[in-house]
Amino acid sequence: MRLFDTWQDADADARQAALNAVRAKFAAHPLIPAMKSAIAMATGDAQWARVRPPLEALDAQRQASLRQALRDQSFDLAALDVDASDRH
Repeated sequence: MRLFDTWQDADADARQAALNAVRAKFAAHPLIPAMKSAIAMATGDAQWARVRPPLEALDAQRQASLRQALRDQSFDLAALDVDASDRH
């Protein structure tokens, strides 16, 4: 992330606030299933959304809610730069 490299720049506080806002969108859902769901959306590989018990994958409604919340925050799922062939 650029914030890591630029934490002393003048706009670091604004970048941190934006990062906190995105983190809050994920935190509105069970965190690990939400993160895996975002990767599934970014890669087009639904297998990424699988989780192991006792976790439960986000249902379609929560996935749609997360997708919209991230869009509203201008979070670019494609920018995750995840290789779909990586382990799920």
